[in-house]
Amino acid sequence: MSSNDPRPPAPVQYYPDDEISLYELWDILQRRRMIAIVTAAVVVLAATVFALSREPVYEMEAIIEIGQVPARLAQNESNAARDMELLTAPKTAVTRIDEVITPKLRESDSFRGAGFPEVTSAIADGEGGLLRLSAEVVDAEKAPTRAFMDAVIAELMQVHDTEWQLRLETLEARIQRLQQRQARLDERYSQTSSILDHDRDEGVAEGASDGTIRLQEVIVSLMAREMENLFDIDDRLMVLNGLRAMAGPTQVQRPPTVSDEPVSSGPKQIIAIGAVLGLMLGVFAAFFAEFLVNARAQRGSDDPQD
Repeated sequence: MSSNDPRPPAPVQYYPDDEISLYELWDILQRRRMIAIVTAAVVVLAATVFALSREPVYEMEAIIEIGQVPARLAQNESNAARDMELLTAPKTAVTRIDEVITPKLRESDSFRGAGFPEVTSAIADGEGGLLRLSAEVVDAEKAPTRAFMDAVIAELMQVHDTEWQLRLETLEARIQRLQQRQARLDERYSQTSSILDHDRDEGVAEGASDGTIRLQEVIVSLMAREMENLFDIDDRLMVLNGLRAMAGPTQVQRPPTVSDEPVSSGPKQIIAIGAVLGLMLGVFAAFFAEFLVNARAQRGSDDPQD
């Protein structure tokens, strides 16, 4: 036959065994319904027992606010920073809690072997310097977990208080130096003003010479410069006193507090999930049982007759 001869396309063959009939599926479920019902009932019963016997889990949380201190002042007091900064970076504080404070306390006599869950720390607000301690607890774990969180907070505050005192002492020392300098300038300004007044009185009485007049002008210039220095010191003292007023140590913004409602799934949710899962497993068990029966029958038909 020539290659140009038209040939009819090969007919598409359909195999009845490859077709899936919804009726057949429903028939299987009808015949194996007891397997499906029993499987679903077992799963729902297990979920119910688990939900009713499971203790509710609550979240315990504490918020720590890192202390604020004036930014580190420059060596030259005229370049003193006027902004506040956190006593330590929040990330550094979290690392200290996780790697130093928590392991140390867990090995202490007060908490060794105590039954309480893992306490985690995290940054709640990086810019505001807020740290968050949290743990999921049941009723029996509330008291030891609260005591452990209090101990962690106390350890962190003790470390921060030492640094805070050092920074505050540095600020106080600068304020004291400025106050002493201000006192010296005040005294020198008063003495210079008295000398100038005395020279002026004598000049009026006897007639001031050119040299005396020039000396008086120099004294007036020095007094004006000292007055500017006094104004500058007043401004610096105002800034530093304001920073000292805003400075504060690390403190507890919210003590360890347990949530009012459980954070875990309630019994109704667990039972509902168990019902859905039981229905799915029941259907699967029915089809699997049908498969085993058909496979056994097929194997029996393929065996040679005795």
